[in-house]
Order: sequence, then C-alpha cells, then structure tokens
Amino acid sequence: LKPSGSTREPSRPRLCCVSRSSLAMMSASVLERALVICCRASYYISLLGLKIPSALCLRASRAPHVLAFISLVWCPFLLYSHVSLLPKVQELSHGSAVQVWHLLVSVWVTIPLLVVGSVVFSVARAPGPLKVFCSVLAGVMCFHGLVIPAIAQTTLGALLLHALFVFFEDMPIVGWIWCLFHVVRLQRHVAERQAERETPFAPKGAAERSLIVGNAPTVIEGAPLGSVMDGFEQVVRFNSYSVSRPEYTGTKVDFHFCNGRNFPTSKSVQAVC
Repeated sequence: LKPSGSTREPSRPRLCCVSRSSLAMMSASVLERALVICCRASYYISLLGLKIPSALCLRASRAPHVLAFISLVWCPFLLYSHVSLLPKVQELSHGSAVQVWHLLVSVWVTIPLLVVGSVVFSVARAPGPLKVFCSVLAGVMCFHGLVIPAIAQTTLGALLLHALFVFFEDMPIVGWIWCLFHVVRLQRHVAERQAERETPFAPKGAAERSLIVGNAPTVIEGAPLGSVMDGFEQVVRFNSYSVSRPEYTGTKVDFHFCNGRNFPTSKSVQAVC
C-alpha cells in the first residue's frame, strides 16, 4: 500500500545521453588507434621487407579485396602521413627529430643495403662489386652521421623527407595498385567473356595445323619464313607481339594470349587470357 501523504512518483528509466563532445572524443580515439596500427604495420612491413613476399603469397582471387583495401585504407593513410605526420617531425625537439630521421633512413636504406650486401657477398666476392658496396655503405654512414643532424629540422630536410617517403612508401603502393588493377581487369574479362567456353584449339579437321610464335628477336634471323607461318590454319601469338617484318614474322594472328594490358584490337583475333 502507498503511504498516505506521499507525493513520490514512480521511478522512470533513465535514458543514457551521449553528448556530441563524447562522440567526438570517441571518434578521435578510434582514429588515433587506427593511425597507430597503420604506422606500426607500415614500419614492420618495411623493416622486414614484406611488401613483395606478402604480394606473392596472396591468392589472385583476393585481388579485388586487396585493391579495395589499398585504395580505401592505405592510400588515405599515406596522404595523412604527408599532410599531418611528416610535418610534425619539424615540431619535435632536435634530438627526437634526428632519431626519427635515423629510424626512417635505416628502414628504407641502411638495413636493406646491409641485408642485400651480405647475401650477395656470401656467394660472390668479386673486388669490383665489393668496392662499390663499401663506397655506398660509407656514403650512407656519412649521411647518418653528418647530413641528418644538419638538415633534420630545416626546410630542405622537410622536402627531402617527403621525397624519400614518396620513393620508398608511395611508389611501391602505386606499383601494387597498377598490378592489381590489371589483374582485376583480366579476371573480369575472363568471367564475362570466356567462362565455360570450349578450348579454342579444338581441331576442325584432320589436316588442320597450329603454329605458336614466340616473341624472341631471333625470329628475324636466318631465312624469312613469314609466308610459311601464314600458311598455318591457326597462328598463336603472345602479349606485345610484332608483325612489323612480315617477311620474317608473318601477319596472321588467330589467337592472342594476352595479359590485362594488351587486348587485341582486331575483331578477327580471339583473346586468350
């Protein structure tokens, strides 16, 4: 029973309200964690030389997903590095800025130079390459000891840091995107036009002959055989083939084995990818 004279109302559930400032702080925290993860991933990938091995280990069927990840995640991170992270090196103390420079140059130049040099000279010890390696290594050590402390917080140093970042970080990603773009293009071409088709080399008659022509420059050596090549019922050529010397190369093309960069332009030529 409710006590007489009580004016207390029944309790209502309290709604949890999140202010805009709290959301902004949460978003900033998530973004900061993502940037830290990207920075660490970039550091260890470069330090361990994992760009090419990781690309070789990926299945070709994952190319669209990798291309999307690089385009939507890694490229914005690289852009943010140029706009925000690299300029912050100028705001550090001189000692901290020099340490950052030493770390980046070691990851990009010094450690790969030592690793490659050790591998090469463990097998071959020719005096000429050894002199070149020692000269380059001495130049890198001079850069560490003399140049970096002098330019770490100068305008020239800032420009050079951006240039090195472009060369060692941006350009490999551009190469990945270029390769993945053509892989995805080739996959789509095969899926749309060549899936579940019969073999193009099914013989139409007992006397039908096929000729496979490579792209070696020796095709223009010896006797001209262009007319003999064109006498075959089916002529197969590869990638960036040339028929500029018809007396040697012939001109007939029935099947063009190609990658994503050179599709046949003639409708009479069947692409095989």
